[in-house]
Amino acid sequence: MADAAGSYTPSAARGSVRPQKPRCVLDTRRTSLATLPSCLQHGIRPHDRPQSTSHKTSTGMGSRSNTPMAATACPPRVRSNSAHGSDAATPFSSFTSPAGSCEKVGAGSTSTVSTLTRTQPRYWTIVQYISTLQECTATSTASKPSSTVWSTEVAITAETQIGFIGLGNIGRGAAANLVRAGHHVVVADLDPAKVASIVDLGGIGAESHLDVANGADVIFTSLPGPAQIEAIGVGEGGQKGILSALSPGATWVELSTNDLPTARRLQIAACEVDVRLVDAPVSGGPEGAADGTLSIFVGGDADDVDEIRPLLEVIGKKVDHVGGHGAGLTAKIAQVTLCYTQTITLIEALLLGVKGGVDPATMLDLIQNSAGRSYVAETYGPKILAGTYDASFPLGHAAKDMRLALELADAVGVDLPFMRDVRDLYERSQAEYGAQAPHLLAAQLIERRNDLILHQHLKDNTP
Repeated sequence: MADAAGSYTPSAARGSVRPQKPRCVLDTRRTSLATLPSCLQHGIRPHDRPQSTSHKTSTGMGSRSNTPMAATACPPRVRSNSAHGSDAATPFSSFTSPAGSCEKVGAGSTSTVSTLTRTQPRYWTIVQYISTLQECTATSTASKPSSTVWSTEVAITAETQIGFIGLGNIGRGAAANLVRAGHHVVVADLDPAKVASIVDLGGIGAESHLDVANGADVIFTSLPGPAQIEAIGVGEGGQKGILSALSPGATWVELSTNDLPTARRLQIAACEVDVRLVDAPVSGGPEGAADGTLSIFVGGDADDVDEIRPLLEVIGKKVDHVGGHGAGLTAKIAQVTLCYTQTITLIEALLLGVKGGVDPATMLDLIQNSAGRSYVAETYGPKILAGTYDASFPLGHAAKDMRLALELADAVGVDLPFMRDVRDLYERSQAEYGAQAPHLLAAQLIERRNDLILHQHLKDNTP
């Protein structure tokens, strides 16, 4: 709570009690397999298919042999990653497989796996990634039975201490709405003016990210990208991250657009200190953040998501729990590409029509009222014709989103040629105009290529 001087006191000092819920547990309910190999309990990923592995599975539903679900086999041991370790495309050829066979754990099921042969280098798939994060591989509670159900009674109240780090385009509006809803919110940002804007509403300003984390029951982060997320989470350059300050049982809600390798490392790091990490990237822009109408794509444990849902519903109008850890950011990355690909197709359609003799405003109106209508046409079309190019969102963020999308495509083995061309265009635009330029200037590259700047053409031909 805030004292007379406007400072804050950690929740422990305020007498609140946070239920302790072990997070590093294996839960067979959260996997596509009916059972899991017990070798997971020793820090082993349940993935990578051995070249010559036979399976003999006996369950209540009968038996099978030579099953293709080789994920039940003991794979190579988990690499011990540093905060800035290898990415998700690193082959596992350097790992040593555990010897012998492993026993699957699960109700009414037993299984043996024959002696494993050496696997060839294999790369992570998104299914492997998400499954691994769902089955947190930290060893601190590996001795717990996988069928154990942990009960908690967590209620979000006005006494719940909420931390918020990052008050940019999304963070400032989201934090403001949490304060307006009557929550105790402690905030930090590199810009003191942004912190002051939340303090003016009734929030509490903190000196650093560690001060925000100290005593927080739930902490939100809204940051530019993976590098900043990891630095805040686990530290950088000798400075500690929030995971060193959060209490066991606290929840970290990550609103930023992250990448898969960073998310994987942070989930493992959070699990080791019994912090619940939920990825909840958003869509809706600064206006959606200010109005509390963001769309939120949530990935994480169902119980954890249910506990924080009241807070998510304060900052967002549409809250979708799309799957386990990593699923939220995957959904965000996939859908946001339409913003940029449609921007490029919109400018090309406008140029085609105007070059053929149609007035720019008329052409845009036709698009907005035809099969080509879209959010991009409705929102960005007028800004292209006005020549403002939407300064509310920086070009560097757009280029980052497209880069993350193509990294995800490579990770899951999807060939997206048009999306790759759009990524290259945004990278050239960033090199031409700078990372802080309006994002719609990517469209101007195509205008210049065709010697037709639409807003100038419109102005020159307006009586």
